[in-house]
Amino acid sequence: MYPGATTVPQARAAAAAVASQPDPAPVQAAERQARGRLLAAQRRLSEALRLKAALMAHLAEVQAAAAAAPRYQAQRQALRVGEAQQQVVEAAKVVALAESEVGW
Repeated sequence: MYPGATTVPQARAAAAAVASQPDPAPVQAAERQARGRLLAAQRRLSEALRLKAALMAHLAEVQAAAAAAPRYQAQRQALRVGEAQQQVVEAAKVVALAESEVGW
């Protein structure tokens, strides 16, 4: 026999070992699906973080406008600041949900 040659029983044993292995296609499909879900969750987190950053910048602008506003507009400005703060709080909740999806 030449080097690397196998006997019939060795070939049968190798074929049986290969046949007993689970099909990798379903495992690979599940891994692709899991990676896809993770990527989607990461995208949602990224979008939530961008939204929160934009709302925080808006809050800073509203606060600066309120500080510079005349006294007779104080009540209206306080409402605007409160609304902007509430939007930031809601955005923080969305970020927390997105972080929990990603697993951070």
